[in-house]
Amino acid sequence: MCGKCESRLNSRTVAGEPRRWRYACIRLPGRQATHCGGISISGEPLDELVTDLVLDLLSEPGISREAPRVPDGKPEAMRKAAVIQSRLQELLVNYTSGRIARADYLIAQERGKKALAELHLETFGTPVNPLAGFPTTEADVRQVWEGLNLDRQRAVLRVLIKTVLVRPAVSHAPRFDPNRVEIGWRA
Repeated sequence: MCGKCESRLNSRTVAGEPRRWRYACIRLPGRQATHCGGISISGEPLDELVTDLVLDLLSEPGISREAPRVPDGKPEAMRKAAVIQSRLQELLVNYTSGRIARADYLIAQERGKKALAELHLETFGTPVNPLAGFPTTEADVRQVWEGLNLDRQRAVLRVLIKTVLVRPAVSHAPRFDPNRVEIGWRA
């Protein structure tokens, strides 16, 4: 996201160097009112920075790898998820207090998890929580990440990251400055 006008950044290759790309706020005809054209940043180091930060976060043991997460800005989906999760908690309380049998608990729990997975598919366009199955050690997390296809990596990023804000450069030096980047986390 552009740190000046908060518009979405687009990627484009660097002229004459098809293997290098940049993210930029591109001002095109019809978009002058929404895109300032004032932000640009090297693509490869930005992608590496975001990936490293995501892998660090995934290496933390507190990140849920099972419960589907619903993004902010989707109030109906968030409400539905909250209702389902509340019912699952109530179900667990009823089971642990002996009010319902184990078989009934397992059947109802499976239905609740299925409903959350369907909501996840509807919300994210992926059938499962992209974090499911991720290990917790840094080396293992990196190995799993590198084995994922691009669609799955994007799904993981959508679950964890709300925004990547690129602030204006302090100087016009031709080097990547990670201090310009601000990550808005969901997790």
